[in-house]
Amino acid sequence: MVRQIGLFCRLGFGSFHDLLLAVGTDPAMMIWLDAGRNIKSSSNENYSREVMELFTLGRGHYTETDAKEAARSLTGWVYEEATDQAVFRPERHDNTVKNMLCNHGNWDESDVTELLLKQQALYDFLASKLLQAFACVNPSPSWLARIAARLHQSLQIKDALYEIFIADEFYGEGCFRALVKTPMEYAAALARTLQIPLVARWWRLSRHGTGAVRPARCGRLARRDGSWHGCTGVCAGRRRERRAVRRIPQLVSARPWRSEI
Repeated sequence: MVRQIGLFCRLGFGSFHDLLLAVGTDPAMMIWLDAGRNIKSSSNENYSREVMELFTLGRGHYTETDAKEAARSLTGWVYEEATDQAVFRPERHDNTVKNMLCNHGNWDESDVTELLLKQQALYDFLASKLLQAFACVNPSPSWLARIAARLHQSLQIKDALYEIFIADEFYGEGCFRALVKTPMEYAAALARTLQIPLVARWWRLSRHGTGAVRPARCGRLARRDGSWHGCTGVCAGRRRERRAVRRIPQLVSARPWRSEI
C-alpha cells in the first residue's frame, strides 16, 4: 500500500492514461482484487468490474458482458511474492477475440485502457469525482461539463484541477465550507496540528472502513458529504481528540527544545 501511495504521488497530477495503466499492474491492486486468479481458463472479474464502476465509467455505463470481456483481456498478469513484482505470463493470457464496449479485437491491458478512454462517460465521471473531492458535493452541470471537456482535451489531472480552482463557482457560496473531511483527513489534520505521530494505537479508523495504508472497502470509498458523521463516527472522533490532548504533555517533555517553552 505504501508503494501504491507513492504511485499516486508520482502520477496523480499527470496523465490519467498513464495512471490508469499503471494502477492495473500495481501489486497492491493485484493482491486486493485477485488479479493473480485471472487466467484464460477461468477469468476473474474483480478488477475489471471495479475499474469500470469505481475508477472510470460509473454505474450504468457498462454492461455485464463488458466486465467479463475486460477481465479476459486482462488475463496473464500475476504478482510474484518472491520478487515483489507484477509479471506478465503470456501462457495465462486469453488470446482470443473479445467484444468490449462495442469493439471487437484481441485485447490486452493497454487496449482496455484505450477503449475506456474513448468513452465520454469516463470524462464526465472523472470530472465529477474531482469536483466532489476539491470543490463541492453537487457541482452544477455546466461546471462539470467544462471540467470534463478539459480532461478530454488534455487528459492531464493538473489541467482539470487548474480549471476547477480558477472557476468563479469555486469561490461562490456553493463551495464555501461545502466539504467535510474524511476520517483519514480529520485524523491526519489533528495529528499534524498537535504534532502527534500518526500511529495505529491512537488513530483507530477501521470502523470507518478506511486507514492510512488500508484500502477502503469498495462500497465505502472516502466521501466528502459527511455521511460518516453518525453517532458512532462522531463519538470515535471525540475519543481520538481526548487521546491526542492527553498525549501532548508527554510529547512536549520528550522534545529537545522543551526548555524553551
